[in-house]
Amino acid sequence: MNVFGYELFRKAPKGEALQSRPQITQSNPQGPMTALFQDYVFRKVSGDFYEALREGIPIIDTAITRLISMNGTLKIIGDNAKIVAALEDFCLNVPVNDTQKGMQAFLQNFGGETFEQGFSISEFLVTPDMKDIAGLRVADSKQIVYRRNKDNKAEPWYRYPGSQTVRSLSVPGDLVNRIMNATYGQVVNVCGTDERKLNPANLLYHSINNENSDPYGVSIMRSLEFVAQILATLQTSIKNVAERFGDPSYHVHYKASKSGSNEALESRRSSLQTDFNDVINAKRQGKSADLVTAGSLDSEINIKVIGHDGQILTYDTPLRHVLEQIVAKTNLPAWMLGIYWSTTERMATLEVEAALQDAKVRQLAMLPELIRLFSIVLTLRGYKWSSITIDPKKPGDWGVMFETPNLRDIVAQAQARFLNAQADMMGVVGAAGSAASIQLQTGASAEITD
Repeated sequence: MNVFGYELFRKAPKGEALQSRPQITQSNPQGPMTALFQDYVFRKVSGDFYEALREGIPIIDTAITRLISMNGTLKIIGDNAKIVAALEDFCLNVPVNDTQKGMQAFLQNFGGETFEQGFSISEFLVTPDMKDIAGLRVADSKQIVYRRNKDNKAEPWYRYPGSQTVRSLSVPGDLVNRIMNATYGQVVNVCGTDERKLNPANLLYHSINNENSDPYGVSIMRSLEFVAQILATLQTSIKNVAERFGDPSYHVHYKASKSGSNEALESRRSSLQTDFNDVINAKRQGKSADLVTAGSLDSEINIKVIGHDGQILTYDTPLRHVLEQIVAKTNLPAWMLGIYWSTTERMATLEVEAALQDAKVRQLAMLPELIRLFSIVLTLRGYKWSSITIDPKKPGDWGVMFETPNLRDIVAQAQARFLNAQADMMGVVGAAGSAASIQLQTGASAEITD
């Protein structure tokens, strides 16, 4: 600026404005499960949600696996050896789904759907000659929808994969007659979705925690949705903290001299940013790199690790609080889920007894359907019988029961066998010692007499 022949310059401010650019990252508070929780609405049943919840949170998946194993294994019992042998052969060799075999594989799939979705439906297929069962198929419970018939009874329909999985017991009015008059096996298009009416005579059904007349049951994961969201948030936070402190971000601060303009300051900042990025990229490639800077007399450059002086939050208490709620919902001892809290032996024993009692209730609920299945198998194979039992101590031509391993009983039996063997051994030693003592005393008396 020229005034009266003199060139005038504006004096640089004592403290130049700080030039910085924030780096904004996308927020995913629950990591890859963020969208899942954002779409969830309380009391809106979604089979896809429960399936994803089990897949994304290992402790829930572990709990369902343990609950399935707690149901035990099937054992055929009875007094008729031929019938028992026939049922044992069926249990060992019956095809299940596409590639599996055996009733235990069937029970694993059946139980998995029950705990995950609240109920499970399977279909048994009869051979063309009507002399045996060709195989068992466990349906994806997410694709099962119940419709009310003219008698107001809920009947299962199979909704083909790729369709919306929201469950319902009602339909639009213009489809009521088509659904009411549908025959088993018939496919009806309901709101753009093909559904096939299933025949209850060919189905096996099991559910848990049914509410009133709702045939869908209640998933073991219900009431864990909110808790699972908190757990996913904590886990994602731990991941972010690990990434931040494991691969720390650096703060390069350039303190400029008192003279200069904002444009020059931005140019220097940009140059330092480029150089620092080059150094970081070189180190990530395994190369040795250093940052060399130069400044004027009053300039200063500082490089610090962001967060180095701060304290990392501890998550032990909130994590335990969330995990305790999940453990309480499953009704399994914490140690069965891989969580080892300080618990007395007596408390652990009570927890095991409660879990075994729950398993016994589920076993009794499944027995009627299994007895019906085995009865159909024997009828198709031409067997006749007069009585069925579910107790090995009671007579019957054939029967079925669940065997649930009890580690406490096995340990107690082993200890009892050891103590008995020890007592027997001590008894033998004691008897041998008494005989030797009698012999010595007899010998001594005879010697004195002589």
